[in-house]
Amino acid sequence: MAKRLLLLSYFWPPHGGAGVQRALKLVKAASDFGWSVQVIGSTTHGKDKADQSLLSQVPDSTQVVRVDHPRTTLFGGWFTQWLTPDSYLTWHGPALDAARRLIAEHRPDAIMSTSMPYTAHRVARVLRRETGIPWLADLRDPWTANRFLLCYQGWRPAAIWRRWIDARLERQVYDAVDMVSVTAGPLKTLLVDRWGLPSERVVVARNGYDETDFANVLPMPGEQPSTIETPAPGAEMRVLFAGHMYLGYTIEPFFAAWQR
Repeated sequence: MAKRLLLLSYFWPPHGGAGVQRALKLVKAASDFGWSVQVIGSTTHGKDKADQSLLSQVPDSTQVVRVDHPRTTLFGGWFTQWLTPDSYLTWHGPALDAARRLIAEHRPDAIMSTSMPYTAHRVARVLRRETGIPWLADLRDPWTANRFLLCYQGWRPAAIWRRWIDARLERQVYDAVDMVSVTAGPLKTLLVDRWGLPSERVVVARNGYDETDFANVLPMPGEQPSTIETPAPGAEMRVLFAGHMYLGYTIEPFFAAWQR
């Protein structure tokens, strides 16, 4: 009999963008490892990134509960900069209620939360305390050590408040969680050295790719042309950056490497 996993992933199809991919591909592979998954995600609104094509990748056996919540953006930027651990705080209550109902119906063998947003970990922490079900927190990016999050930058009163209170919220998560998964070795080092997590409680699960996404794009072995065509004079190469250009990033190193 398959084990059950309850996954808290705010970004879930039809949400688009980079944040949804890790959770979606995990669920696609779960059955190969003997797991069935129930997902609690969020509904999409007008300004949210959406990709309807991702819905076709969700396994039919996956139970998905999309939870709506009041949008904090309605109150304006001044208000939302004070919200901890993030501006998705209003998802906490509805997601927690939905998770409690699912657990009452089909008690899972494990709980997993993935961030961003970090509110997902706060919901999972309550469930861990209430039920005792083992909990894995997945960090796609650092939390308070994320130097690209504007809410922690500078000496504005809101930034000082966020650094102080969010560090304590992050500490509470690490004190309660059973395991943490991260995307790269330096992030594991950060959790071990800065936060004192035992190394055996932090696992590196690097981002990869789904071969099926490229089945009709890349040539298969043996299908490469025998000769490489020389680009025509004046031909253009188009380069795609698939991600977020955070404030503070610069593309100068890219152009320097290109020029060389």
